[in-house]
Amino acid sequence: MVVSIITDIILPKIEEKNYITVIIITSMVMISGVLRFVQETRSGNAVAQLKKMISTNACIERIEQDKQEIPNEDIVVGDIVYLFAGDLILVNVRFLSAKDLFISQSALTGESEPVEKFEVFDTKNGVLTDKSNLAFMGSTVISGSAKAVVVSVGNDTMLGFMAKTLN
Repeated sequence: MVVSIITDIILPKIEEKNYITVIIITSMVMISGVLRFVQETRSGNAVAQLKKMISTNACIERIEQDKQEIPNEDIVVGDIVYLFAGDLILVNVRFLSAKDLFISQSALTGESEPVEKFEVFDTKNGVLTDKSNLAFMGSTVISGSAKAVVVSVGNDTMLGFMAKTLN
């Protein structure tokens, strides 16, 4: 639009000025901007409505209580969490039992292959993400099932620590 104003109105001689081209280009830019604004507003509203409809729950067990489904944000340290294929792990956990459990830790470690996890306590020294009885926030259960105890939530998780460090 600016280039058109310069080349069609400012630079040419009076008899060669072309206002129609500038008007057409300006109107096209304005119409395009308005349409984009309207579409982005509508899509933003649709996403907000979808988020309201979707609630993510976790199957947990608490002391002296039966299994229950609660919203993920209500999970606290000490809860027993049941994990199944497709679940996103939103807390740091230690496995109490595991059956054919494979976890993708790519968000933390960058590994492209899932890692098998066990309930056996891992006494080897080394990196925490290599421990076979631990899983961390941001990991995904690829296959299998597990029962685990929550050891940390929110900013106390490994991913939370990394986020705080980066800030």
